[in-house]
Amino acid sequence: MNTSGAGLVTSASARAQATGPLVSGTADATFGLAEDGGFWLLGLREIDPALVLGVPMSRSDTGARQLARLHEAGLRVRLLPELADVDTADEADRIAAATPGSVFAARVKALGPRAARPLAVAG
Repeated sequence: MNTSGAGLVTSASARAQATGPLVSGTADATFGLAEDGGFWLLGLREIDPALVLGVPMSRSDTGARQLARLHEAGLRVRLLPELADVDTADEADRIAAATPGSVFAARVKALGPRAARPLAVAG
């Protein structure tokens, strides 16, 4: 996904939370809002495409709309911290600069100059 989807998790504590069981205890869903208004994670105890289909993606209110959809369905939602996600080359460069020495920063550097990178196609 792009501006509304699961991008790079930029917090060590959030990564630790996300690497455990996505849905545990009394929660039916686990959800992480992104700084850009989207979301970086959606975990469901039971997969139901109707919970996602029809939610407009790539908008500044996508995360809020998705969270509302989960609540409207009566799900108990465990919220994770709001984080930056990476949907564009500019965002990748910004996060890499903010996390020098990280694996992510090394991967962005390995991609080489921006002009040589392939462009992502929004869908």
